[in-house]
Amino acid sequence: MLITLNQQAQTSQKYNFGFEDQKEDQELPQGWGGYGNLEVSVSSIAKSGKKSGKISSFEDSEGSGNGALLYRYPANYKGDTLKLEGYMKIEGVKNGFAGLFLRVDGVGKPLAFDNMEDENINGTRDWKKYTISVNFPDNAKYLIVGGILLGDGTAWFDDFTLSIDGKNIQNLKEIEKKEAKAKLDTEFDNGPFIDK
Repeated sequence: MLITLNQQAQTSQKYNFGFEDQKEDQELPQGWGGYGNLEVSVSSIAKSGKKSGKISSFEDSEGSGNGALLYRYPANYKGDTLKLEGYMKIEGVKNGFAGLFLRVDGVGKPLAFDNMEDENINGTRDWKKYTISVNFPDNAKYLIVGGILLGDGTAWFDDFTLSIDGKNIQNLKEIEKKEAKAKLDTEFDNGPFIDK
């Protein structure tokens, strides 16, 4: 008789991309935020582990809903390409779409963005792995990853992996980004286009 045990190593990770790290007094897992007018929560329906992120419409929303489950952190890394992989399960998605969400923000504006809108993912689908990529500009200040739902239905998200040039961000060392000299100068601090 052969018994095989699958044991997942519990390792401390910088970013809670699996939704597991949640304290009792928190609505959402550590690091995650919910936005929009749909219900954003934690679910026990998970791809792996015990938890996933969930976005769902209210019964009377009639297709006007939008919601996002997002994780934002400093872009203290260098590279050329960001790739977000994650699992998504959807049920009854209509009047819109569900997708992974990846945005790179600079000072006061987005620099790169993809939310899978062009793929028009709707209906009911079991867990499936999805991938999106964007350029990683040198002047990036923040990275935002997560999931989005527009319209009606329910979407679950789990097991996100973000990589820079093929290397998992969980294993990369953060760097200190130097400000451009013009940013450090104070000569133009009162100019009309300064983002303070």
